[in-house]
Amino acid sequence: MSSSSSSSSSRSSSRSSSSSSSSSSRYSHKKQQKRKNKQKEDQDAGHFEYQIGMKIKAGQFVITRFLGDGTFGRVLEVKTCNNTCNNYYAMKCIRAVERYIESAKIETKILWYIQDKDKSGAFNIVRLFTSFERYDNYFMVFERLGKSLYDIIKQNNYIGFPMKYVQSFAKQIIISVAFLHQNQLTHTDLKPENILTTNCEYKLIPFKGKQIWVPEREILKIIDFGGATFDYEYHSTVINTRQYRAPEVIMGYPKWNENSDIWCIACVLLELYTGELYFQNKDDLEHIAMIEKAIGPMNYRHFKNSKYKTSFNYDQKYTY
Repeated sequence: MSSSSSSSSSRSSSRSSSSSSSSSSRYSHKKQQKRKNKQKEDQDAGHFEYQIGMKIKAGQFVITRFLGDGTFGRVLEVKTCNNTCNNYYAMKCIRAVERYIESAKIETKILWYIQDKDKSGAFNIVRLFTSFERYDNYFMVFERLGKSLYDIIKQNNYIGFPMKYVQSFAKQIIISVAFLHQNQLTHTDLKPENILTTNCEYKLIPFKGKQIWVPEREILKIIDFGGATFDYEYHSTVINTRQYRAPEVIMGYPKWNENSDIWCIACVLLELYTGELYFQNKDDLEHIAMIEKAIGPMNYRHFKNSKYKTSFNYDQKYTY
């Protein structure tokens, strides 16, 4: 009787434990799902709600199609609403999130400054036509451009471009960035995603035994000045997308300057030619090791005040 009772108690305890575990698992799953839903709500919060054909800015523009979504907001194609012409533009709709709107307003000021210095548009920087606020959102209306160089590389299955195109692209990028530097401005986020073609026409050419897409016109424009920094401004500790980040920035050197853009250009040109990221890394020390493998040892005496100063002894050897 006691044995049966004990056995029954054991099964009951096991069932109870199993039930408790199952309940806990369901609770945990619900909690995770709730967290995911909350994150999605946060990601969607503040987006400009639109409809195709909707008019905006006192009927000056009409929305023609959706172009893309991003963390900052979304991009819509719009055209002018007048009887004389139908010019198409890309309208960047900033989410109703204070930090994104403040960043967009800073970018607007920088673009107006650049356009004042380059009235003819000779230096291949994206042109901003107008900006305005509507309700809680902020809008920036740009010239309509084509695909980014990254989009073309991706479409071509990461083959890269023939040297003829790389040389043409390199010349334009260098001239554009030199113009920025002459005006005491560092872009801080140069990468193929932020370099766009100027039209939407492309052609197929043979390359490496395959057919690849290239722009019909090789003219480029540099975009995304949200992180651009003047020489006299506060310099954020971390700039650049990781794979394009300059060594002095990786090391946390507090006095980075426009030279960091030059490093980015080199990484971009390698990617345009090979079709692949040159430095595919997951953390800073791995990145530094890959850089040294590519170009040789760095002089770590320049980084004695960096955040990784304890990771190296100064005879150019790692301490880990």
